Amino acid sequence: MKTHTAYLTFNTKKRHEIIDITDEVEKCRAAAGIDEGMVLEANHFGLLAASVIAGWLWQTQGAQWTFYAAATFSAFALVGLLSVRAKAATE
Repeated sequence: MKTHTAYLTFNTKKRHEIIDITDEVEKCRAAAGIDEGMVLEANHFGLLAASVIAGWLWQTQGAQWTFYAAATFSAFALVGLLSVRAKAATE
């Protein structure tokens, strides 16, 4: 198995922006010599918080509430992304 790690930093004009990073990811993939597989982008602090919350829910409320919470958070994230996208389209 071949692995490659690259850290990309982006400067934005606004606090929240949607940035197309496809070209940068493709350059990293090509530089690593990876022809097939998958690319993982991770926000480490967000994943840590999500893991702590999920673990607490699993231990205190059970597995089903962990999945309900994940579905709820996903729905909020989708609504947030759609609203940011709609706002960006009007600007």
